[in-house]
Amino acid sequence: MTKRTVAFDEALSALAGVQPIPTRVLKAFDRLDNGELQQLQAVWPALEDDRRAYILAKLRAMSRI
Repeated sequence: MTKRTVAFDEALSALAGVQPIPTRVLKAFDRLDNGELQQLQAVWPALEDDRRAYILAKLRAMSRI
């Protein structure tokens, strides 16, 4: 069974949610183009500190795989 690739816009919306973020969603942030990076930079400061820490911890754990 192949999991669907998550679109960047969907992944960006998931950042602002309160639900846990699956690894497959975070993979959408791999190899961003300039426009996507700008969108992420615009959203990031609006996230709660705890949410940003959670996202960074998930990304760090993914980097160890």
